[in-house]
Amino acid sequence: MCPVFVLPMCLSYPPGPLYCGSLGQDVLDILNLLEIESVHFCGLSLGGMIGIWLGANAPDRVRSLTLCCTSAYLPPVEFWNFRINQVVENGMGSIDVEVKDLLFSPAFIESDIAAVEAIGRQLLSTSSVGYNGCCAAIRDMDLQDCLKEIPKSSLVIAGVDDLATPPDHGRLIAQEIPNCDYVEFKNCAHFPNIEQADVFNKTLSKFLGKQKGTFLDS
Repeated sequence: MCPVFVLPMCLSYPPGPLYCGSLGQDVLDILNLLEIESVHFCGLSLGGMIGIWLGANAPDRVRSLTLCCTSAYLPPVEFWNFRINQVVENGMGSIDVEVKDLLFSPAFIESDIAAVEAIGRQLLSTSSVGYNGCCAAIRDMDLQDCLKEIPKSSLVIAGVDDLATPPDHGRLIAQEIPNCDYVEFKNCAHFPNIEQADVFNKTLSKFLGKQKGTFLDS
């Protein structure tokens, strides 16, 4: 039996910039602590970036990769520096509306305000130190050369209306990983697992069901 490991979009960490490599090593440390040999890894946004790093640098610990609404390279640097300074000076509340408008499609914001507000509460409760560290990790990231080094079966999911990591970023990842499927969800922005939960779950289950030795075979 092989567990599925899902990494949240951002975590709380000590002060200072973080790096995808150090975040990836944290995942490996968790797997070692839990005595888990290998996983089917599903990561959203920054979690997907960490998944790319794991797939290229620790392929023996990864049975498959699902990379959702993510990117291998996400400039400009100035945007991330501005976001970091904004949070330092004014706190997490200063980016609440901006981030929700960026991460959700306008139609979903209108139709399910409760779900959007729930994500907003999670954002507000996030450590500003951890958030800024993760922004620095994205700012300094360039995983483009890693993509061709990923040997494991992969699935890339993108949202047509995603402004944070537009579909062309997902297409690039899927084109570069040797054994990779690509799926685009309509009427969906940065959170396909929320905006299109049923379709997302079916897509992920179908992909995992094709992998040899998955927990679905048990």
